[in-house]
Amino acid sequence: MDRVVRACLAKDPVDRMQTAHDVAMNLRWAVDVAPDATAKSPPQFKRDWAAGFGALLLALIAAGGLLGYRWAQSSNQPVSLHSEIQPPEKFLFDATGDMAGMPVLSPQGDRLAFVAHSGDSKLLWVRSLSNDAALPLDGTSGAAHPFWSPDGRYLGFFAGGKLMRIPAAGGPIATLADAPNPRGGTWSINDIIVFEGEYIDGLMKVNAQGGAAEPATELDRTKQKQE
Repeated sequence: MDRVVRACLAKDPVDRMQTAHDVAMNLRWAVDVAPDATAKSPPQFKRDWAAGFGALLLALIAAGGLLGYRWAQSSNQPVSLHSEIQPPEKFLFDATGDMAGMPVLSPQGDRLAFVAHSGDSKLLWVRSLSNDAALPLDGTSGAAHPFWSPDGRYLGFFAGGKLMRIPAAGGPIATLADAPNPRGGTWSINDIIVFEGEYIDGLMKVNAQGGAAEPATELDRTKQKQE
């Protein structure tokens, strides 16, 4: 109560209570704490233990945050990877020419599909990047321009004037459309293959599960240069 009175009479306006509300709040505080004035203070060792535990907890949180920050920074560091892919023994990559096709990486980044030839043998191959073994896919003689399905389970390719589909691990081949003079294709996530079956015509599209091929684009013949 004495503290409240002194605050009301303080000469310095900064220290002086400004309103009746301030006085009422301080008097209420004085009444509330008065019954506890004679309460037994907690033992010193309990206060010390609580302070020590709090400091330890803060130190652990700070250390965890620092370690997490450093881990995040290190995981964002770019990594340089150098590798060399060799063709199968006694085979050469078939990567140039109209009926060839560059090696293509699977969408999952774990396998490589490519065309390789040896003499009259020209096949589609698949190699896992976790080892050095390449698997030739039976029935793909004369293959060209391979491309992957979005889930990496199948490969599209061209052979014998046709667009075909084969499981990436090997298996039965499905013929999807005519492609007398192909230049490549792409397999969309909605299971539609867009391909170039005749390089002087527009793009075509076909369902990857089968069906009739339809034009995907149309050429303006008045603007197409014929050679």
